[in-house]
Amino acid sequence: MTMQVRVDSLRASHPKTHLGHSFDVVMQEQDMKLSELESENRKMKVELEEFRTEATHLKNQQATIRRLEERNRQLEQQMEEKVKEIVEMKQRSLAEENQKTLEVLKERERLLQDQLRQAKESVSNMQKLHELAQSQMFELRAQSEEDTAAKQSEVSLLMDEVERAQTLLLSLEREKVHLKTHILI
Repeated sequence: MTMQVRVDSLRASHPKTHLGHSFDVVMQEQDMKLSELESENRKMKVELEEFRTEATHLKNQQATIRRLEERNRQLEQQMEEKVKEIVEMKQRSLAEENQKTLEVLKERERLLQDQLRQAKESVSNMQKLHELAQSQMFELRAQSEEDTAAKQSEVSLLMDEVERAQTLLLSLEREKVHLKTHILI
């Protein structure tokens, strides 16, 4: 039985006396309180339902958060694995490039060593040829100086011979003139 039914049955059993009047006032006050309590009860039920809905929503959010955190963890792990894989690939690629570069540099060094060896041989040959040419030039100069000295000596001798011949010729000419003058006389 509800509270309202009880109040109505109490009213009916009491006549309207002074006590009845005060009973009515008390009953009205209780009715008002009952009304307020019922109103508050309804509000509390609504609030309780809202809290339950919100709690369910929060539970759903927590579940979603847990799923998202798990997904985030998985994605981070995948990302780490992918980064690790990329780093390993880059390291392998760099190692291969370094090996190729090293091989190219070694080949280039070998070629440069060959060119240097050939250049040194060429310089050595050129130095030998230069020394030989200088030696021959010195020999030729010495020979030329000897030849020049010999020619100079020959020229000197010839000049002396010419001078003697001229002197002899002059002497013979004078003698001829002298003989002619003697013969003619």
